[in-house]
This record gives sequence, C-alpha cells and structure tokens, in this order.
Amino acid sequence: MLAALWFSQWEVSVQDNEIVIGIAWFQPESWVRLKKIADDRADLDDSYDEWKKNANSALSDIRATGKIVKRVNVDIDELLSWCKAQNKPVNSASRAQFVSGKLRVKPNKP
Repeated sequence: MLAALWFSQWEVSVQDNEIVIGIAWFQPESWVRLKKIADDRADLDDSYDEWKKNANSALSDIRATGKIVKRVNVDIDELLSWCKAQNKPVNSASRAQFVSGKLRVKPNKP
C-alpha cells in the first residue's frame, strides 16, 4: 500500500528530453494543514516526521534506479486554488497532477 500511495503522489514529466519524476514536498506547517483539508487524510502518514522519513526513503529508492527525481514544494493555498479551479478533490491523484503542472513550468532564465 505504501508504494501505491507514494506512486500516486509522484508525477512524471519530460524536461529537456529527460524524464523527471516529481514528488510532492511539504514543510511541517503545510503537512499539518494538508492533514486537515485532504479528502484522503486517513491514508496519509500520521506525522510530518513519519512522512518525511518515508518520503526521503522513496527518493533514495528512486534515485538508486538512476532516475531523476525532483522535490516539488507544495503551497497548500496554491494547491487548494488549483483543485477548486479544476473541480477536483484534494487527494493523491490531484496532488500528483498539481506536481506535474509545477514540473512543466520552467523558471524564467535571466
């Protein structure tokens, strides 16, 4: 179940002809807030520390296969606005889609 849960919060994107796997990344305060508003909160880790340990383990496992993984910081207000605009619940599938969109946006280069 953990693998399925983690996979549902990853998203694959192509940047500069490379496949990139994005993983939703949270700060302690955003994790607490996510736990309050997520439709799938019962499926989330109980604490931020538990989530971070599992997230880092997943990152290491993916990187060990040679794949490129990027942490995508999730702002809860931005996620909520995006979900509302897309008429989607706040769950693992919508978080994965949100992360994918963030990966596709390239920062402006000076």
